[in-house]
Amino acid sequence: MDKLTVERVIEKRIIVRDKRSELKKKFDEADTKLKDIGEQCEVWLMKRANELGVDSFKVKGVGTAYTSVSMRVSCSDWPLLHSWVKETGNLGALEQRVSKKFVQEFREEFHDLPPGVNVFEENIMNVRRSNSTKEEV
Repeated sequence: MDKLTVERVIEKRIIVRDKRSELKKKFDEADTKLKDIGEQCEVWLMKRANELGVDSFKVKGVGTAYTSVSMRVSCSDWPLLHSWVKETGNLGALEQRVSKKFVQEFREEFHDLPPGVNVFEENIMNVRRSNSTKEEV
C-alpha cells in the first residue's frame, strides 16, 4: 500500500476529478443523442396526431402518447412586476429564495445579515492541477 503523502493525495484527487469529467462528457454526449432521438419521436407523434385530429395514441402492450400544454413564463419588466407585487401584496408571484450575492454584499457593507436570513458556511478543500501531465487512476 502506498504511503499517503500530501503530494500523492492531491495527485489522486486530480486524477479522480479528471476521470469523472471524462465520464460525464461521454455521458452528456450520449444523453444529448438520446434526447434528440426522443424529441424527434415526439415531433413525429405530434405531426401524426395533428394529421389524424386526435390528441392521444394508445398501443396495447406498448404504451400511450398524449398531448398536453406546457407553460413557460418569463418577466420582461422586473421593476414593473416588483411594483405590482408591492401594491397588491401578491407575493405568490415570486418564488421564495434569498440572493446569495445580495447577502454577501450586505454583510460586507454592514457587517451584519438582513433580518431573518441565516448563513451556513463550511470550509471545503479545493484542488487545482499544476502544469504537469495527467496520470491514470
